Amino acid sequence: MATKEFVDFLIMFFIIMLAFSGSFAMALRLDGTLASTNNIRTRWYATILFLAFLFVCMVMLMNILIAQLSDTYESMRRNAQLEVYLNRAWIVSRVEVNGVPFGCQV
Repeated sequence: MATKEFVDFLIMFFIIMLAFSGSFAMALRLDGTLASTNNIRTRWYATILFLAFLFVCMVMLMNILIAQLSDTYESMRRNAQLEVYLNRAWIVSRVEVNGVPFGCQV
């Protein structure tokens, strides 16, 4: 169950990284070489874009991961509660069938 959430997280991570690499390439105006980055203004713009996008990606991906893990925890807690009710019903049925509780044999 948790593997599905991690696969979704990785897909979102790769989509964001693809968008990041495209925007960074446009910021540097790459034409196959790094020779076009001699302009100091372009370097600063690319650096600021890099840091801003990195911060946004980190916050967004951590938020997605926390949300998915809390959803997984909630569903497992619900399943555990259902198992408790099932075990309680099984014990009650055994007591009713046998007429004697466990450990109190006459």
